[in-house]
Amino acid sequence: MNKSTLRAEVPSRADHAALGSLRKLSATLLAFGEPLLSQLGDDAPLSAREQAMQLVITVWNAGAMAMPEWGEPELRLQLEQMLTQPALASPMRTLLQQMLVQRRELYGFDPRAVGEWAVTAQPDAGWVLRCAAHLPASPAHMRPDKVGAGGAAHPPDSRQSCSG
Repeated sequence: MNKSTLRAEVPSRADHAALGSLRKLSATLLAFGEPLLSQLGDDAPLSAREQAMQLVITVWNAGAMAMPEWGEPELRLQLEQMLTQPALASPMRTLLQQMLVQRRELYGFDPRAVGEWAVTAQPDAGWVLRCAAHLPASPAHMRPDKVGAGGAAHPPDSRQSCSG
């Protein structure tokens, strides 16, 4: 694999079972952030990859926090207001605004928020995204197809390692 390729960490069986039918958060973030991440060159340094992922995660978390389960819609509103600032380059502003819409329209059922995360270089494996997923205190909002192994809903305030 090309050293510049960004991929999600491969999950353990326990992580996969705990997340139920939801795709790993790291893989979801890479798909969600693809419009921004694809603009990085093959030779982009780690710092540029981290900055790009920080933007992706900021937009993702603002969308998650705006959900009724988290009850913090002001975070998304603050981000939307920041995106209207003229200091932000128009193409970047447009891209981030589109990502906010995409978060709501395509991932509006996914309440996971990103906690700790890291982008690391792996020998002969490109770049790997690792992150911790956090769920709101009440998992009752989860769709029936989003329950964990054995039919149990995710535990409140669960912290799950993501990999992909």
